[in-house]
Amino acid sequence: MNGADCSGTFPTPRHHAGDRERILGAGMNEHIAKPIDFTRLERIISRLTPG
Repeated sequence: MNGADCSGTFPTPRHHAGDRERILGAGMNEHIAKPIDFTRLERIISRLTPG
């Protein structure tokens, strides 16, 4: 990947304790659990995308 950042948002089917920490620790940039809060998803996408 030539040092480029590979952003990722990882939806999980249900929230379990420690999911967010485990997913972020694996290198993803964000985590959102289902049911998806679309307002939060929009904020995440805005933060992770340029411009």
